[in-house]
Amino acid sequence: MTPEQILHETKYNATQTAALLGMSREHFSRLLKAGKVPQPVNIAGQRRWLESQLTQWLADQNPQLEQATQLQKSAANITRLRKAS
Repeated sequence: MTPEQILHETKYNATQTAALLGMSREHFSRLLKAGKVPQPVNIAGQRRWLESQLTQWLADQNPQLEQATQLQKSAANITRLRKAS
C-alpha cells in the first residue's frame, strides 16, 4: 500500500477498532499483543488501523464473508462490463 493510499483511507484508533470488531478494548489489546489482529500503522506517532486491513482480517476469519466478498466483486465486474458494452 502506498502512502497516498494510506492518506485517503479511513483510519481508526484502538478504541474505535475494538468497537468495530465487537470486543472490549482490553480483549483487543490482548489479541494485538498475541499477534492475532492486524498491526497498526504509525502516523505522527499515533497508532491507527486501516479499514482495508480490518475488512480483510474479518474476511480471513470468516470464510462465508470471503465468499460473499468475492460474489460482490464478481457482480460489480459484470455490471461494469455490461455498461462498457
